[in-house]
Amino acid sequence: MRKKIAILLSFVLTMAISMGMISPAQADTVSITWMNPVFQGTDSFYGASVVAYEADSTGNELIVTVDQDPNPLTGITNVSAVILNFDWGKNWTASGISTTSPKRLNSTFPTFSFTITFDVPTTATATNLALHQYRIIVEQVNATGFKSTLDNDLYTNFAVYSADQKAAMSSADNYNSTVAAYTGYSWTSAEAISLQAQAALEDSKGDDYYDRGDFANAKTSYATAVSKFEAAIAAQDEWGPTYQQVLLNNTKAALISAEANLKIAEAAQTEADAAVIEANAAMVTANATKVQADAALTNAYGWYFIGIGFAIGWTLMGIGVVIYTLRKPKPPTPSA
Repeated sequence: MRKKIAILLSFVLTMAISMGMISPAQADTVSITWMNPVFQGTDSFYGASVVAYEADSTGNELIVTVDQDPNPLTGITNVSAVILNFDWGKNWTASGISTTSPKRLNSTFPTFSFTITFDVPTTATATNLALHQYRIIVEQVNATGFKSTLDNDLYTNFAVYSADQKAAMSSADNYNSTVAAYTGYSWTSAEAISLQAQAALEDSKGDDYYDRGDFANAKTSYATAVSKFEAAIAAQDEWGPTYQQVLLNNTKAALISAEANLKIAEAAQTEADAAVIEANAAMVTANATKVQADAALTNAYGWYFIGIGFAIGWTLMGIGVVIYTLRKPKPPTPSA
């Protein structure tokens, strides 16, 4: 009895191991790529990163890339369906595969991209005031026709845009791209600077409207912002050549004024040179006059000293005569 139980347990264990060894290969969703959405990125109204398509649009495409498990225990995965399931109750399945014609993934061809074509309903069915959930479901079928789910991922980032919402985001993107292209640009026209400021104000108003869900007014403000900024560019382009001509005219006037000032300076220099020559001549004349004056003074001193000499001489002569007269012996008195 114990021997039979041991044999039975050994058989069960072997079967369990064998079943584990031949468990079906698995597959995973590697990536999803939305083709030509009207917007993909951060949307301030929803406060999240979204992928958006316009309401009531058809023929949209999603590419789902599926990869066989990197370490499958057995060789083949038969993908029988790749399904896009929206929360408004609509499924879209990739064409070209089914339970009877699955796509085989194996070690040689482990990856394949499936295209799902889908439509988006009106906002009456799929509101544009909240984000929508969707699932990417990957199914497989085995040799006996048994289907199982390989992957079933839930996402919450699909937005349905109304026509006004789409137009608003398009104008907002256009405005931001244009402004970015003119970053660091030198605005010299007063009109252009004013228009640029008005455009920024309209863009800010558009942001406020959009965040409140007033997409019609947001569309108008964003479009006005684009128009104002384009007008600013035109005003600057028109002002540029005129401003350059003004600068050129001012430069020419400055050159003419500089030339005139140079001629005036040259004339003044000539007059100054003449004055120097005249002053030099006057100095020569003054020097000659001084020489003559010095000579006359010298001559006067000569005559002065000669006069003094004569005066002294005559004075001494007079004194001598007086002395001689006083001391001259008297002649003898004659006898009677």
